Amino acid sequence: MQRALEVVRYTVKPGSEQLSLQAWPGAEAALRKRFPGFVRCVRSRGDERQWLDVLEWRSLDDALRAASEASGIPEVAAWMACIEEVQSFEHRVIVHEG
Repeated sequence: MQRALEVVRYTVKPGSEQLSLQAWPGAEAALRKRFPGFVRCVRSRGDERQWLDVLEWRSLDDALRAASEASGIPEVAAWMACIEEVQSFEHRVIVHEG
């Protein structure tokens, strides 16, 4: 089984950066509870409102299932409410690690 990455580039609504940071731990815990294939998440910020998150999943199937169901989880929906625009969203299979 090949692990997969979910790569999401987005902006948060003006004035929502702090709320986004506060809401993420609950969203992450809910993802872990609901989707056992969730491995980890690396979050990065380009400027105050520009973000890039990379979520690692046990398999592409796990990532795709979570992508289709996660917005129905209240903690994830609360975090997603901070997002102004998703600029890109993609899944990739990991082929090499160094």
